[in-house]
Amino acid sequence: MQSGNFPSSDLYVRAIVGEQVRSLREIIHSVGLKEPLSEETRFLDHLLQMVSLAANAATVEQPSDLRHG
Repeated sequence: MQSGNFPSSDLYVRAIVGEQVRSLREIIHSVGLKEPLSEETRFLDHLLQMVSLAANAATVEQPSDLRHG
């Protein structure tokens, strides 16, 4: 499979993962408003941000024929 060519099931999974990542990051940021975050938690937030960016980039890169197919 070439980079950027994803079947619709992969797109669905990416959308679900994206929603979960956003929820986890919201929780982390809410906790951060109440108390300082540990190094581990800040690192986790950074990893979640990278996952989100990768998922968004892969979705944007897909060819238009797959988006409409």
